[in-house]
Amino acid sequence: EGISKSLGFVKVTINRYIYRELNVHGDPALPLWTDEPGNLSCTYDAAIDRGYHDYTVNVKSGGADLEGALVCLMLDDEVYARALTDASGNAVLSIKPLVTGNMDVTVTAENHLMHSGTCAVNGPLPDMLIDVELDSNRYYSGTTVYYDLTLTNNTGSQQTHHVWTNITAPGNLMYPPSGYLNGPYNLTVAPFDTKSGSLSLELPWQAPFGTYYFNAFVGPDPATVDIDREIFEIASYL
Repeated sequence: EGISKSLGFVKVTINRYIYRELNVHGDPALPLWTDEPGNLSCTYDAAIDRGYHDYTVNVKSGGADLEGALVCLMLDDEVYARALTDASGNAVLSIKPLVTGNMDVTVTAENHLMHSGTCAVNGPLPDMLIDVELDSNRYYSGTTVYYDLTLTNNTGSQQTHHVWTNITAPGNLMYPPSGYLNGPYNLTVAPFDTKSGSLSLELPWQAPFGTYYFNAFVGPDPATVDIDREIFEIASYL
């Protein structure tokens, strides 16, 4: 009986908190309208093929480019990407859907009604896919990054392409400046087969802290058949 009363007290206390605190003051993470909401005008591709894309969404309000709108792309558990629009009203999101379906395109902005649309993902897979897997997404200057590269031939014929990698550092700087961290290697993959290898990179002690992109490419260099990207962070020891 004592336990039952105690649980009843907890239940009442929680309900009071929900009804009085959240209902009156609102969810602290909920954006509030401070003006009559306007409409968003969004432009993006209605259909794309499977594989890597730098998918661009342009957002306008009242005919003018809108900065700071939040764009989200989602397709099952295959794609989930978010980005804010820049001064030109553009958000560019790196995605790589390998399944078909309708990708949700959702755009929100302060004092605007939400935009909800879709983009159809269909078509065949690229002839050759490249996949990069890092052993972590957080490193420190002077440590070693271990990573695997895997090529997959999706055709019934032998495929031969160049493979190379590089890194995009904070400030959108390419490392190394040549654009080739590994390669370009000329590799051949048998029909419907895969080829993989393990590599490593020692991070310089002077590498600045921040967010980096590890980029892997396959194709008739400089053109690409497929791209893969992994995000990692170089953090402070403190």
